[in-house]
Amino acid sequence: MQIDKSLFSPKTQFLIDLLQSKDWPLAAPNFLICNDDEKDKTERAEGILNYIGENFANKKFCDFGCGEGHVAKEVGKTSLVSVGYDIVKEGVLPWETTQEGYTLTNNLDKVKENGPYDYILLYDVLDHSKEPLEVLQQVKSLSNENTKIIVRCHSWMSRHATHFYRKINKAWIHLIFTEEELKLMGLEMPFTQKYFFPIGQHESWFKAANMTVVSSDIIKSEVEPFFRRPKIISRLPMDKFKDFPEWQMSQSFNDYILKSN
Repeated sequence: MQIDKSLFSPKTQFLIDLLQSKDWPLAAPNFLICNDDEKDKTERAEGILNYIGENFANKKFCDFGCGEGHVAKEVGKTSLVSVGYDIVKEGVLPWETTQEGYTLTNNLDKVKENGPYDYILLYDVLDHSKEPLEVLQQVKSLSNENTKIIVRCHSWMSRHATHFYRKINKAWIHLIFTEEELKLMGLEMPFTQKYFFPIGQHESWFKAANMTVVSSDIIKSEVEPFFRRPKIISRLPMDKFKDFPEWQMSQSFNDYILKSN
């Protein structure tokens, strides 16, 4: 990715030189970045389901915030009902029809027709929603006390929170560069909830929605010594922390199983 350094101050130009060097750690291993072809998207969906490790045979499943719908399509091969819901229709899979055991829709009433669900998946949705509590309340309306609600959060403090790795695969650039600097690099910030203490924020959302955390798992990654360089630290939101925020930055994903109260 080419960046016009002349658009930036000398101090920022130094950081851009670092950014374009091999020294700056990756946001994600290159082999894990999904391409735009359908084969890769299907493999990613299969990987998500393998990680979840549930048997959806003869169960009712909803992927809430389904994106292009590949997870719902895969689950539909064995489930009783598989519905993918999102507010925007994306991708090449058919929407608003039922075929091959799955349905994709942006009509929440249509989703409710098949509820309550045995499983509801919220995969990397809350952090990119302007109203995460409203999303949780909608999910609650699709569940009962036996529903297993599977949540993956991808917090602002994670190394790849803004998904910029598709254009420039460098860790934590959203913390180190300002939004204006990122725009000058050609990187438009997707909407992302900005908070600095992931576990506390997630628990606050769940409590407000009157949901119980049945179990949780933190997927961690190394915070490389590179990010302790003085010129990097000076760009981190250190006013929020007593010490270097290694614990917060190490949380790549926060996974939860919830139930409705």
